Amino acid sequence: NNYNRTVYFYFDWWFNCCVGLACLAIVIFLEARGEPLQGQIAVGQVVMNRVVSSKYPNSICGVVNQPDQFAFNLSKNPSTAAYFVALSLPHHKDLVDGATHFYSGNEPFWAQGMEMTLSVGGHKFFREKK
Repeated sequence: NNYNRTVYFYFDWWFNCCVGLACLAIVIFLEARGEPLQGQIAVGQVVMNRVVSSKYPNSICGVVNQPDQFAFNLSKNPSTAAYFVALSLPHHKDLVDGATHFYSGNEPFWAQGMEMTLSVGGHKFFREKK
């Protein structure tokens, strides 16, 4: 019936839009709080670059839930600012130049085979070498 289709449509929209937004805001908050705005945007852009890559899951929550990839915990409440950063991502130029990886702290093994595209705050951003 039409009611069930309408309910399903809104649930599907809510799940894909709003849950994805929450997943993105949580990662921005956990990975980049305390970083400059440019660094927070860059972390969000890495997540979105993975979503559109065929090498990773095709949803935000799928990407951020991959083991050992991002600081992610659904029990954490991101700041309002992290939601604003997540919502603003489509309005920013690509700061990370297609990067799908980043780190802060000690250089991980995988960074040796990649090209650094940006360094901002305590983070360095990488993509596969062209």
